[in-house]
Amino acid sequence: MSEEINKKEAPAKEPETIEKWLRGRLDEMANTDPVFAEKLDAPNKSVEECLKYIQGEVYHKYIQGKQHGSSAVGMPSREEVFGWAVHYYDEEKVEIRKLPAGTAVSAEAPKLSKAELEKLKKQAEENALKRYEEEERKKIEEREKARKKAEAEKKKAEREKKEAERKAAGEMSLFDLMSL
Repeated sequence: MSEEINKKEAPAKEPETIEKWLRGRLDEMANTDPVFAEKLDAPNKSVEECLKYIQGEVYHKYIQGKQHGSSAVGMPSREEVFGWAVHYYDEEKVEIRKLPAGTAVSAEAPKLSKAELEKLKKQAEENALKRYEEEERKKIEEREKARKKAEAEKKKAEREKKEAERKAAGEMSLFDLMSL
């Protein structure tokens, strides 16, 4: 009997909201991707606005399906919702589609299995590695460009110095003779 009382007294687990789920996923990605972490902390971005953006995208997808004659439009997958969230943070300016007046949207947070979490973690790590490699490649290209520019400037300075020495010695070049 005491076990039954303890079960009844235990507080019910609060269901996870889409906002909490999204915040968790975004924070997880930010932990593995420093570039994304900066975008996540941008002052002009917020999870609330991100959710409005996602709602607008879901509604737009629904309307597009209806316009193409679909009698039923499925809910977006977790990956699609998270993809919209990442897009919202990646872009400087994102158009948030307004929902028509009187339209309400609600959603439950998707539950992820361990396999899905591992897959997403692996994808986040791969994305972070790709971004890191891209940044490093750009740095190398910039260094190479700067080296070539410095080399070209050095050669130009050497040519100008030789030309000045030649003129100081009174020598004339073929071009000097042509102008006579």
